[in-house]
Amino acid sequence: YPLFLRLVLGPSAPENIAPVSIVQHVLGLVVGVLIYVLLRHLDLAPVVAAAGAAPSLLDGYQIGIEQFILAETVFTAMAVGAFVLLFWESVGPAHAAAGSLLIAFSTLTRPAGIALFAPLLLYLVLRRASFIAIATAALSFVLPVAGYAAWFHDVEGSWRLSDYGPLFLYGRVAPFASCDELDLTPAERELCDPLPVDERPRPDFYYWNPHSPIRDYWHLSPERRDRLYSSFASEVIQEQP
Repeated sequence: YPLFLRLVLGPSAPENIAPVSIVQHVLGLVVGVLIYVLLRHLDLAPVVAAAGAAPSLLDGYQIGIEQFILAETVFTAMAVGAFVLLFWESVGPAHAAAGSLLIAFSTLTRPAGIALFAPLLLYLVLRRASFIAIATAALSFVLPVAGYAAWFHDVEGSWRLSDYGPLFLYGRVAPFASCDELDLTPAERELCDPLPVDERPRPDFYYWNPHSPIRDYWHLSPERRDRLYSSFASEVIQEQP
């Protein structure tokens, strides 16, 4: 996503970020059109194809996401583009590689995209794609993702695609965690919000706000912070599912 922003805005920090919203709205329209065209290509009726494209084109939440500096629109465009390539015709090595590469790029945009890789391979198997096509697809996904993970390890010291997972998990459980009922270490207990559950803010507060309990631990190494957030979240999830 930072590369996308640089393409749209240039290398310097601009005062006007409106071009990002404009480009992302255009991408949202393109996604809707691609879905419609693909469904018509698969011989579905126009009304069915229109219904399939409607969420991307008309959903207020989708339009809102396109307005902000968020990676979801770019992620969606690459994922949809991948499946248009794969569903359009018989899957040869070139189509399989291009589609898989787009899934890899979507994964590097939002790590949740990794969940699309297994269905992609399963689809190729069910379509009876050649061994070369399946192998090419696998390599097209694994090489960029593994390369990014290696770079991340070199910079951050851990084999992963992002270091936000434990933080986001903590932010998801903090709004409802009843710490009086939990067996927590002193450090974990400091992550509890003293506010009553029905008065607590949204998860976003716990991720980013300077008054979030996590800020008291920002001086720790990333590894120690991750272990702390993960152990707190694990305890909450196990005891208060």
